This record gives sequence, structure tokens and C-alpha cells, in this order.
Amino acid sequence: MTINTDSSEQTAAAAPQTPAEVDPRVARSRETLIAAMTELLREQPIDKITASMVAREASTSRPTLYQHFGDLTGLAVAAAVHNLEQLLFTAWDEDGLAVARETSDSQTNNAAAIRNLLTHLREDQEFFLNVTQGPSSYRVTQAITYALARQLWNGLALEKGLDRSKNPFTSLTHFEEDPLHSEDLDSEDPVDSNEPTLVQQLQFVSDGVAGNAIGWLAGTRDETVEQLAATLQNLAQRVLLH
Repeated sequence: MTINTDSSEQTAAAAPQTPAEVDPRVARSRETLIAAMTELLREQPIDKITASMVAREASTSRPTLYQHFGDLTGLAVAAAVHNLEQLLFTAWDEDGLAVARETSDSQTNNAAAIRNLLTHLREDQEFFLNVTQGPSSYRVTQAITYALARQLWNGLALEKGLDRSKNPFTSLTHFEEDPLHSEDLDSEDPVDSNEPTLVQQLQFVSDGVAGNAIGWLAGTRDETVEQLAATLQNLAQRVLLH
């Protein structure tokens, strides 16, 4: 199992669009708001942050924030996913892993990449702890889980020769509406209803990785980076390669 590191596969948390559809001014406005929210979340919990604070930090207006993200939670979700996807890309591209995986086994490369990911999460610990606390924690954690699943599916698509354009985790709206009953895309044959589909397996793994990583950052798990990386790698291998 290998996670794709192509930055073109990274999708915005809210209302994803292709580059051709995004007005550059709109994109810059969104990026500025996400950056402002990120900086504020590195300093304080989400329940202490107001729309006025974010607008002031971004040198824009509250109506602009609402226009792009709907509400403050929508912006928090976008900031969480943006930062996580940057870490995913960095972790799986670090130390030549993106090149090395072409010539060595993916299990070894993924173990190293998971260690890198956890190291980077710990370096930005305040942000990820603050963004996953408070009344918006469920939506944020769900979005983080979804981003992980999207990247996992892209990696499996490369290994199994699947059509990457059919990634069932591309649309967050679809996932929220029907998270467990997406089409199983790893085979054209009928799927045994008693067996979990690929989509369900990926969601299970992503839930486990996100929950354990957040708990580890919060201090509820007394493990080193290496120990937790091994635990998460074993989880993924047992579920996806059973």
C-alpha cells in the first residue's frame, strides 16, 4: 500500500474545484483566510476564535469569510485538511521516499513515511490539537479522516491499476451523505455483502489512524513516534491486506 504524493490530487475541504474553474482572486482570498485561521489556531483553541478575529488577521471582511466557507467551522475544516494534506505530501516525499518506493517494497516505505508524518504532526501539535477541540471537533475530525482515506485510496489505485478518477473520497459531500455505501471500486465482480468493501476498509483504517494520532498528540497514548508508527502500519496492513 502506497500513498500518492501527487500534489494535484490534493483537494480543498470545501467545494473543491479544478484549477480551470477557480478565479485567481478567489483562490488567493481563500488561501489568505486559511493561512489566517491556521496562525490563530496555533495560538489558541478554536472556541476562542471569532469570525472578526480571522477577518482582521486576513485583512478581509466577515462576509468574505462566510461567502467562501459558510461559517467559521467550515474554515476550520478547510484549514485542518489543507495542513494535513501538506503533511501527507511532505511525509511521503521526504528523504527520497517518492523515488525509493519505485524500487523497494511499499510496506517499508510506508512505515518510514508514517514516522515522518507523526514527526511533523508533533511539530505542529498546537494547531492540530486546537483545531480538533471544541464544538466543531466532529466535523474537523471527520474531514481529517476523509483526507487520509482519499490519499490511501490514491495509493491503492496506483498499485492495483484502478481508475484514480473514480476515487470515492473526492467529494466530501457524498461521503457525509452516505459514508459506508459507496461503490467498491477494486473489482468489477459482485461484492459479498458480508465482507467489508474497499471503501469501508479505508474508512476504518483512516478512523483508526486519525483517532490514535490525535490521542497521541493530546498525551493519552504513551508511545514514541516509532512505536505508534509501527502500530498504525500494522493496523493498515491487517485491514487492507487480510
